[in-house]
Amino acid sequence: LPLPNMEPWGTEQRLEEELKALGFYLSGHPLDDKLELLAKMHIVCSDQVGKVTISGRTDFRMAGIVRKKHDRVSAKTGKRFSYVLFSDTGGEYEVLVPPEMLDKYGDEFQAGNIRVLHIKAENNMGDIRFRLAGLDSLDNISTALIRGLSVHIENGAVAETIAANMEVLKGSGKQKFGILELVVTMDDGRQVIIDAGSGWPIDHSTQVILRGIPGVQSLCEIENNH
Repeated sequence: LPLPNMEPWGTEQRLEEELKALGFYLSGHPLDDKLELLAKMHIVCSDQVGKVTISGRTDFRMAGIVRKKHDRVSAKTGKRFSYVLFSDTGGEYEVLVPPEMLDKYGDEFQAGNIRVLHIKAENNMGDIRFRLAGLDSLDNISTALIRGLSVHIENGAVAETIAANMEVLKGSGKQKFGILELVVTMDDGRQVIIDAGSGWPIDHSTQVILRGIPGVQSLCEIENNH
């Protein structure tokens, strides 16, 4: 039987499907393209925690994607608390969310959300435990550091799809706007830069949508100091 022609999955969808099928990311991690940004923010990766805590640091920031949330009730106080499983490029780690943090941030722990965590850590003979002391979205922090997006695309036809999506997103209540440039790779290998001007949404959710458009080769953030 002839197989139907299907558009190849974008990076975000491919990783999501891997997670659904295998229970883990196989070909990469959704935070891979944020590694430079995370380094600038002094985010500690889960595979670096041992060295960090041995040095005496117990208060630092981590970033991760919410995988699972397990609610509990304290036998002593009757208050709810949770253990939330996060994933970053170093692996998976569990964070205790005490009652006061759960009351404040309980809606933030939806599976798939990317969050930056203010962590209080305890290293007891190599047994490292994490306690949540604060939380923010990566979107809020990262977009404060950038002024626009540079999108590399296969051909000019893709630009029309991007323009249509961006026009819709413009009216969706996005809070962060900036400049947009499209970098088109021509048949002869030359690259043509199209300056689309300013006033375009540049937040993380917009970036996810753009990366999922067939024909988008890569996306780069344009930093404020450039």
